[in-house]
Amino acid sequence: MPRGPSLSRRDLVAALSVASVAALSGCTVRLEDGVTVPFQESAPPVPGGAGLAWLQADTRALAAQAPGRGALKAQLATVHAAQQDVLASALAGLALPAPSTSPAPPSSPAASKPAGPELAAYAAVADLVSVAVELRPLVCALLAQRCAAARLLGTPATLADNVSAVEGPALDQPVQRLAATIFWMEVIAARSSENQRALALSTRDRLKALLVAWAPAAPGFTPQLGYPLPAPAQSAEQARDLASTILRDLIASWGGAYAASTQARSGPALRRLPLAVAVMDVEAYRWGAALSPFPGLNTP
Repeated sequence: MPRGPSLSRRDLVAALSVASVAALSGCTVRLEDGVTVPFQESAPPVPGGAGLAWLQADTRALAAQAPGRGALKAQLATVHAAQQDVLASALAGLALPAPSTSPAPPSSPAASKPAGPELAAYAAVADLVSVAVELRPLVCALLAQRCAAARLLGTPATLADNVSAVEGPALDQPVQRLAATIFWMEVIAARSSENQRALALSTRDRLKALLVAWAPAAPGFTPQLGYPLPAPAQSAEQARDLASTILRDLIASWGGAYAASTQARSGPALRRLPLAVAVMDVEAYRWGAALSPFPGLNTP
């Protein structure tokens, strides 16, 4: 029986290479005798990809099983479900690595407390400081929520870094707004009944502590003797409504500093700003505001 034409060694190598091209990655493979087969270039790694992958998995876990009890647990479940949706949209199309099986947990005894699941993301902040600039405000706001939840669950996140590491003009307006809110809380206290007055003074004192810490980080901050009320507060009801409004506006003001602060000093900003905004978010919650998935940030 006549034999068909035989393949040379060169032809065989080339044929096998073309057949397996879909299974390989790289830029170019050089074969014998100068034969080259082009391949699609691998996608570059996503900045902070490991941290983002872990954060997405962590948020998914919290949405499935929120910590806490009663009304707080229900609100946190809603918050984490919303975070899950926003993260899925923001990270769509990014080639993230598989998330680590064990998140970077807090090393303190707080890890075993109810706040532990909320604190885990803040403990992993070092893995998030290198994310793309456009994602940093989203990450910052999410970390602020986690820190607020931890405070409500009884174990606030703590950090020894000085706020001078975040210093910049982007903080001028937020710190000015903080000083105004403290003044308005004193007015609200003066026009409130006993229980509401105590709440107003408690909020004022917590905000005062923030002002003492953050005023040195705002080079353009100029204290004033007083600030005009943005709305009437002639009755206890009006005073309560005003308190909720000014606290939400205060959080929005600080959210406006996320982009500039995290672009200039990503690490310090992602460590410091969430702690400050968390205090404001908890105070707004105490005045009846719902918890936000991303405090200070407008999201779809």
